[in-house]
Amino acid sequence: MADNKELEAILVDLDGVLANFLLGALRVFDREDLYHNWPVGQWGIAEVLGVNTTQFWCAISERGYRFWEDLPEYPWTRELWAVLQEIANDQHAKLIVCTAPSRDPECAKGKVMWMHRVFGPKFMDFVITNKKFLMAKEKAILIDDREDTVIRFCAEGGFGMLFPGRTNSYGLEPTTDIVMEAIVEPILRGLAGEPLDTMFPYRNPECSERFDKFFGKMCNAIYRGVY
Repeated sequence: MADNKELEAILVDLDGVLANFLLGALRVFDREDLYHNWPVGQWGIAEVLGVNTTQFWCAISERGYRFWEDLPEYPWTRELWAVLQEIANDQHAKLIVCTAPSRDPECAKGKVMWMHRVFGPKFMDFVITNKKFLMAKEKAILIDDREDTVIRFCAEGGFGMLFPGRTNSYGLEPTTDIVMEAIVEPILRGLAGEPLDTMFPYRNPECSERFDKFFGKMCNAIYRGVY
């Protein structure tokens, strides 16, 4: 990524990056109290809530598209998007929301309505798919909070970045400053030709072992194409 015009696309996950899925889900179960006391690095929301996966998704589906449309923004949502848009414009690249749907058809509708609410009614720069790796290529960046999605994207030839979050290997509650330092600054350094190992300035010490395993898998994906 040393060439200043070597970037073609920045793909940004929605849930957990731009839209606060965790908080929205906890509100469905009237357990918003867990939000600031979330178990470090715990991905499975249903497990923490004490319900099975079917019960979890049925409760969300009962809310219909409104659940997805009404997901809260993060404090950094609009600022992060604006900064990434500047980078994309400078690189003559596309900035695209790339989000996976649930099995409920209302999910896709609600996500589109969320994007129209936040980015404007004419916003169309999005892809809804659970096969994000199909968009991987050398000149594409994926910003996602799900570890296996990032690793697979790297294995398929893309450049994946794990978004800092409390439910993944970072194991922390991000702030706008952390997001900018963990995501925006590494992209700018990468475009300047600096190495990959400058990408991860933060992690919760309790998640160090898990994070190191993730980072090792991602390096294998990048350099060996191993998923």
